Amino acid sequence: MGVFLCFFLSSAIISKELQIQIENLNDNDYLTAIIVMNAEYPYAEVENLQIKQKAEIFREIAHSSQKELIDYLSAFPEEIREIKQFWVFNGLHITATKRIIKTLFKRNDIKYILHNGIANLPPYEISDDFRDTGWNIKKVRADSCWNAGYTGDNVLIGILDTGCDFTHPALSGKWSGYWKDCVNGQTQPYDDNGHGLFAAGIICGGDGFGPFGNDIGVAPGAKLVVAKIFNQYGSAQYAWIDAGMEWIADLKVDSGVDIRAVSNSWGTSNIYDLHFWDMCLTWKSIGILGLCSIGSSGPGQGTCNPPGNYPLVLGCGATDSLDYIAPFSSRGPAPDTPPWNDTIYWFRRDWNLTKPDIVAPGVNIRSSYNNGGYAVMNGTSWTNPHAAGGVAILCQAKPNLTVTQLYNLFLDNADSIYYGGYPNNTYGWGRLNLWRTLQSALKIEEYNRRSVNNNVIIIPNPTRGQLKFAQLSDNCLITLYDATGRKVYAATIEANSGIFVLPESIKNGVYFIEIKTRPGVIIRKVALVR
Repeated sequence: MGVFLCFFLSSAIISKELQIQIENLNDNDYLTAIIVMNAEYPYAEVENLQIKQKAEIFREIAHSSQKELIDYLSAFPEEIREIKQFWVFNGLHITATKRIIKTLFKRNDIKYILHNGIANLPPYEISDDFRDTGWNIKKVRADSCWNAGYTGDNVLIGILDTGCDFTHPALSGKWSGYWKDCVNGQTQPYDDNGHGLFAAGIICGGDGFGPFGNDIGVAPGAKLVVAKIFNQYGSAQYAWIDAGMEWIADLKVDSGVDIRAVSNSWGTSNIYDLHFWDMCLTWKSIGILGLCSIGSSGPGQGTCNPPGNYPLVLGCGATDSLDYIAPFSSRGPAPDTPPWNDTIYWFRRDWNLTKPDIVAPGVNIRSSYNNGGYAVMNGTSWTNPHAAGGVAILCQAKPNLTVTQLYNLFLDNADSIYYGGYPNNTYGWGRLNLWRTLQSALKIEEYNRRSVNNNVIIIPNPTRGQLKFAQLSDNCLITLYDATGRKVYAATIEANSGIFVLPESIKNGVYFIEIKTRPGVIIRKVALVR
């Protein structure tokens, strides 16, 4: 949500764009709005939990905080066409009459009510310079990684774009089988624009050192998970983007589809747009690294676009074959305003609003294009796919790398190509060097988590206030959180008794109990009914 494009109306913040839209409608006219609830997720508190445990907490908070609103809206079926609830951010989409939307303005459980915005693909152009095509693969030293046996074999990489055409010879066998069309609802992959097809080719097109002649991809062994969120004209409603981002999270959590990173060659024009912030934060929390183009609004300072300018993602700028920054590549810094300047969101203490994070090839890039052919193009859209292929290579070599480790590996091993101080708001930490990054990753010792006794049983559940913890192996700290993630009570219990009594001041409801023992942390859900 654009922080400078909103104003207060009672409890909720209403986007200026939505207010203008409403003023031009009759009471019975329909419109789509995006609702963001007040209740926030306890990202820091659940940092050390397993992915499924985190998602359970996030979903419970979303469900419980949205319930009263959903109950209210259910009384007006004749004025509501669609409600779609989300958990990747705590909110929902609603298509309803102007009258219904306006009744939500004064609710104190809603933080924001936003218009259904439009994102457009950053400008890109087809180049007529075919000299040294394929230079980009060598420049980032992907071929050196292939020589060592690392091609990103079977690592899953997501891509949110205009789609993909897997009948293209360079992408044969590269589809993971997972596809979501958030625009037209088609069940099989396609690309009616070509932008996504081009980006996909950079990620994994060709077969490396095999017999196929067009080795256009960084990680030819990787597999793609694809959501189509842009239409044939290169435009995307926020509703489509939100649906794609939630689908990626659902696959990771519910189906065990281990998506390691998602390539996002798009952005919004408002540099203060925070709409995708919580979704990128949820991705980060569940082990998905967002890889984003920084935008093609350069060369002015402070022109980097969201979500690429978020500290939660790897934002990529564009260079040419001589390592010069492309004139069109957006420059930092990121906005010096909350939440950007809140260090709790930074991957590293020295980030300090620096964007881009790294740069990668984006000028005269050859890749797969429409009708089984190839094209040479310029644009920052082609930078983050290089990093996406890099994630596949790194995760083949070290499957247990965390999101934070991946981010820092890219920055710490980038090539310093600019004769000045690093990092800076033109080149970030430098140009992507996958061979050096891989060498560094291979030196990381595996972290062996001590086994945690997950057989702890809480009885009775539901409870009237007294709980018995069975199979505790140690004395432990018990902390109780409500459905919004707020800490409400804590106590230490002894393993030999296992008795935990809830104070009378705690009201009926669903709670999460965090059990901290020496081996690790366990989360259990309990219902209190007095």
